[in-house]
Amino acid sequence: LPDVSHHALPQSAPPGLGRRLGGFLTAPVG
Repeated sequence: LPDVSHHALPQSAPPGLGRRLGGFLTAPVG
């Protein structure tokens, strides 16, 4: 799956947080 976590979060959010939420949100889907 493409990494779209940086699109779903504000640019001010830490990269670690984006990866964490991105992985959590995409886990049930793919």
